[in-house]
Amino acid sequence: MPPEHYSLDGRGVDLVRGQFIHVAEEVVIGQPGNGGIVHGRVYTGDGWRDLLSGTIITAGSRYTVSLGGISEIFFRSGSTFTPQSNRGATLVQSGNQYIFTTSDGMVAVYNTLLANTTNPWPDSHALIESITQPAGERVNFNYATMPYCADNPPGPDCQDWREALRLQSVTNNRGYQVNFSYQTPGLNDPADVYFQRIGAGGINLAVEYCNPNGPICSGVTHTWPSVTYAAGTAPFEELVTDQSGRTTTYRFSSINAFRMTGLRLPGSTADDVTMTYTGSGLGLATITVAGSTWAYARTTSGERKLRPPPIRTPVRPWP
Repeated sequence: MPPEHYSLDGRGVDLVRGQFIHVAEEVVIGQPGNGGIVHGRVYTGDGWRDLLSGTIITAGSRYTVSLGGISEIFFRSGSTFTPQSNRGATLVQSGNQYIFTTSDGMVAVYNTLLANTTNPWPDSHALIESITQPAGERVNFNYATMPYCADNPPGPDCQDWREALRLQSVTNNRGYQVNFSYQTPGLNDPADVYFQRIGAGGINLAVEYCNPNGPICSGVTHTWPSVTYAAGTAPFEELVTDQSGRTTTYRFSSINAFRMTGLRLPGSTADDVTMTYTGSGLGLATITVAGSTWAYARTTSGERKLRPPPIRTPVRPWP
């Protein structure tokens, strides 16, 4: 799950967690922060996290509310949720819903019924249902479900049918939508195939219609912002290509598939950023940007920290 906050230097290294952080805005439709929708991902040092995602994960009395690449931790006593931080956020439960409100008035609603499925967010207690901004913009998260056979191995006469759930689209009341496309699973494929995302696209619904519950925006005549996701020719390589054919390449370690080792931007002939790690874990050892290399060493003072350099403010996952 994403952390509560980041302490990033100028190269995107979180100095508290010792990991490289990268924010990729991959589909932008409309004006961000003013009625538009941004689909992107945050690499948090141990895998990708969608900006258009939200979960609540519980461990005893601890409730971790995540939205995009940021989390807020609450501790429950009876019906009262007390935040770990003093950022002014609140959490209340109403039936199957949890209402998370930030200090600036943004309200996110999570629903436990959505999590009572097989889904791409393991151990989730509730999934994001909607976000409402103080100015009135409302964002709805639309999910699709599919029955699948959980028999191992699956056979012609299934004894254990279950329901798989995935995020199909995100729409708002300003007329914008982001739609996701996935692999088409076979009859006996596991649920993981149903979750394999292969693309995303944005559309202005005032210009063309796209079914928010459908897998593909068929019949559109305009070229809308979009990306496709594919494996590269080399092992442990991911290619992200936009509607103009520009490709960003991400490379990962063969030792630990969560470790990003290289990032190549569109138009580059070599990796723009490379990383090395300590041992087989996720702790960063060096990062090279534009030919210059910085080494990181751990110091211990209460909690793990790295040294040096200056701090910058990370991208906020919501307007």
